[in-house]
Amino acid sequence: MIDLDAEIAKCQKKLGLARLNLEKLQKVVSQPGYEDTVPTNVRLVNEDKVLCRFICNLMLWLIHRN
Repeated sequence: MIDLDAEIAKCQKKLGLARLNLEKLQKVVSQPGYEDTVPTNVRLVNEDKVLCRFICNLMLWLIHRN
């Protein structure tokens, strides 16, 4: 049998960590001069990370909501 309370707690913990990581990355990306000083390949990787973390947040939120 699945312990729903334990699963919800795991999802909440993962959601919290994902949010913190996303906030940190957004701070880095929003710094003045970011576009000029950071190489294109690094910016693309960071954009992918932001997108992936956003999708993870959304999925975890949807799971938690139900």
